[in-house]
Amino acid sequence: NKFIMKNIFLSLKVFLGIFLIVFTMACQQQESVTPYYQVIPEEVDGVVAVKVNRILEKAGGDENIISFLALFQKQLDQKILQQLQEILKNGPEYGLNLSENLYVFSEAAEGQIGIVAKVSEAARTEKALKNLGLTIGTDAKGYRHAVLDKRLVCYFNESVLVCVTTLKGTADIENYAVTLMNLPAEKSLSQKEGFVKLRSSADDISFLKKNQFPGEDYMLSFSEIDVAKVDLLGGINFENGLVKAYYSYFSSDRATADLLAKGYAFLRKEKKNLSDLYPASTLFYFATNLNGPQLAKEIEERDFPELRQNKIAIQQFLSALNGECALGYLNISPMGIPSSLLYAEVDNDYPLEYMIQFVQKEFGNTVQVRKTGNSAYECKVIMLNMDIYAGIKDGLLYITNDNSAYRNIGKKVADPLHRSPFFTHLTHSYIGAFMNVTALLQSPIVQLGLSQWKQGVGALILQFLSECSYLELYQESPEKTVLNISLQNQGQNSLKTLLEAARK
Repeated sequence: NKFIMKNIFLSLKVFLGIFLIVFTMACQQQESVTPYYQVIPEEVDGVVAVKVNRILEKAGGDENIISFLALFQKQLDQKILQQLQEILKNGPEYGLNLSENLYVFSEAAEGQIGIVAKVSEAARTEKALKNLGLTIGTDAKGYRHAVLDKRLVCYFNESVLVCVTTLKGTADIENYAVTLMNLPAEKSLSQKEGFVKLRSSADDISFLKKNQFPGEDYMLSFSEIDVAKVDLLGGINFENGLVKAYYSYFSSDRATADLLAKGYAFLRKEKKNLSDLYPASTLFYFATNLNGPQLAKEIEERDFPELRQNKIAIQQFLSALNGECALGYLNISPMGIPSSLLYAEVDNDYPLEYMIQFVQKEFGNTVQVRKTGNSAYECKVIMLNMDIYAGIKDGLLYITNDNSAYRNIGKKVADPLHRSPFFTHLTHSYIGAFMNVTALLQSPIVQLGLSQWKQGVGALILQFLSECSYLELYQESPEKTVLNISLQNQGQNSLKTLLEAARK
């Protein structure tokens, strides 16, 4: 009912206030016998570690973060915003040591979310909680705590502050918090190898997600991989002119780790040929180096239900793809149709013949196919009045709807893509892709679409994109994927640039 929803929403608002207060406090370091992060239980689903002091420094001062928080004034009441601004300006007075990591963890089953911070002066921490409007007390076991209608609980002592809430509103979070304060080392996540890696990470923000692959990953098709033995480790760094993020698979089980690496045996890292055939102005580019015979072998050994009907043909198709494959969007027409160019190194003509037969069978009423030469076809899409050219030349399968690219199939361009700065990592990655944001935003059709984003989140996204130069995503190793966001302003820390963009 509305009353329950209102209470849950109020709890979330206050908890967000607690999170932001803890996030912005800093004080001097103090060691304790029991590590403060021992209160994180081993059964949590995920943990985020934040180097708060470093974030504050890179943000370029309190004012930038204060202005950024003002964007959430509809979600946070004015009292909380005023308290946050006061604490940002006087953070060292509130008794927390955030030269150490701040940890945020969650348990999906009960909907519990917790924050863990290191305390250096408990009296000042108590003062911060009182300033937020929470009542401080001492329970029967002598633990100092602050409770808000049993929806938000903060327990603290001379070394640690733990704040807990729940999104489901059913868990006894007060007893849960007490349990965390008494957690023995053997039941703590702090003893696990994944958490040790997280804690020692040099990233500004790092995370550990247990028992999960990102999205519908290809690796899930390997039935012998026990997902329960796989963690996802990642991080984000804010550098001058660059935001660098990554995630990587991790397993302390050697057999599982070997299977993870085996999953990309059908890919090769080296790419040196096809990037010469695309101009530096290309808007979007995707490239890989495919060991088609190896992939066809894996299709043979495994059961993919969606491939059963055409399994033999698909295996033959994949076996012929043996080398670099690339797809590029060269520009966008006034109608919003991208000019595309695809290349793939092949061992025979089967992929081309298979695709032509597929087009004739599935789109025979809307696409006219005409053979124009040896291993060359022209497909006219009637509704769009667009020609698509497909063929094989000098061992290269090509498909394009760009007339200029078709006239120069297989020829190196004057200003090739590989000379661009964003191509550095794509040359030695299993899979790589980039987006030329600067050139993309210059497209009239893109500008027309973005012109509708005048307010709210749309305006924020548009402002963010205007600060970007290019995006780069690549598979650095079988286990690790990297995202680089390069900004126009290369002389300033990227976090400061993005916060200033948010202020605009």
